[in-house]
Amino acid sequence: MGDRCSVTWPARGVDSVALEGDDGRWHLRVGDRMLCTGHRDWPRKRTSAPVPLGSEILHQQEVHAYTDGETYRIDLRSVADREAWQYREATALWKVELTGKKSPPDLVRPRLRCPVNAYYGDWGSYVDPTQWKGRIRAYLTPLIGPGCHGCHRSPGVFIDHDHGTGRVRGLLCVYCNTHIDQCPHPAGCEWADYLNAPPAWQYNRKYLDRSHEKRKAARSRPVDGRPPRGPAAPISPGDHTDRTRPR
Repeated sequence: MGDRCSVTWPARGVDSVALEGDDGRWHLRVGDRMLCTGHRDWPRKRTSAPVPLGSEILHQQEVHAYTDGETYRIDLRSVADREAWQYREATALWKVELTGKKSPPDLVRPRLRCPVNAYYGDWGSYVDPTQWKGRIRAYLTPLIGPGCHGCHRSPGVFIDHDHGTGRVRGLLCVYCNTHIDQCPHPAGCEWADYLNAPPAWQYNRKYLDRSHEKRKAARSRPVDGRPPRGPAAPISPGDHTDRTRPR
């Protein structure tokens, strides 16, 4: 067992900004590189050259679809006559000119983000003020920052919380969210430091919203004379499920 946990997920980068293009979409720049100009593992392979602001960005994307000669579909699950459809592969090429407008990436709606290399974990999650997760992010981001608080190398995609108390612990990237609770160390590595002193713990924000509480209460009410499904056992604010948490 080593002295510290090893994060094998390639660093996505936290120095990012969204730039508007003349195609009506926003394009992500991380450090000195545009996400939509290189390979998906560009932080590790360094396969693309920096694109200066105001230049044309060449986009390339593989297209996979089925066609009957007139219409294109990405799957045929709802098609009765599948014999009339043929599978096609193609490569789409187009250029985009940046307008100069900038935005924090988490404020760009997903449907307005450039689709090239927009795989999970680079853009981060959208701060939607109409959703309870978006409101949690809007409150915590100015206080603890938008990056992953487990590795400090990638965007904080997930709102991490203690499953016993429901209190938010911080923001985690894709890799840390699925691995951080496996940390065996009492101290001495970034994951242990996060678990021992979660950055969002002091703000006492609950992960579950009121609608969840209403659904939980509804499950406990009798329906047509039948016994309730059973509410979850009450949890006191000091309870926790994994390792010791700050009070």
